[in-house]
Amino acid sequence: MLFKLTDEQVMIQNMVREFSRKVVAPTAAERDKTREFPSDNFKQMGELGLMGMMVPEEFGGEAADAVSYVLALSEIAYSCASTSVVMSVQNSIVCESLNKFGTKRQKQEFLVPLASGEILGAFALTEPDAGSDPVSQTTTAVKDGDDYVINGTKRFITSGESSSVVLVTAKTDEAQAHRGISCFIVPKATPGLIVGHHEDKMG
Repeated sequence: MLFKLTDEQVMIQNMVREFSRKVVAPTAAERDKTREFPSDNFKQMGELGLMGMMVPEEFGGEAADAVSYVLALSEIAYSCASTSVVMSVQNSIVCESLNKFGTKRQKQEFLVPLASGEILGAFALTEPDAGSDPVSQTTTAVKDGDDYVINGTKRFITSGESSSVVLVTAKTDEAQAHRGISCFIVPKATPGLIVGHHEDKMG
């Protein structure tokens, strides 16, 4: 079976390649040393439509196909793996989850600014003792009137400090195992949400 990129896919690949080499690459090594978060790069990536590539145009995205997204992601990764990880979390997890499962109101409130790159999102699943195994997590969410009270600790959360909204997983019914796990949209300003220290790791 022959596989050939479309003209639009090639155009996206070339556009992101040029941006990646000219903007991302020159400061990548130094940012790794200083552990500086490249907020300026992500702002420009948002303006180029790279932070919500597969989000429908109705909600501020580019409505790109998966191949175009992967091509763009690989070009960013060529210059800086860390930057590509943030881009992938924003697109593949945060935006995709809200687009598939969010209500229209939630999409308007959160997905629109995420897709434009106006804000960054994070996904909080991994825990100190459970790793990234959802069933082994100890974070719980208990119904309290119209709200939920979430208790738990997460770790290694990409964009955790720089995000404006976090998708947090928690057990809402332990008896149901994996079916008793829910995901909550938690704005960064939510009382009780505390961001911990920087983890010393590669990149």
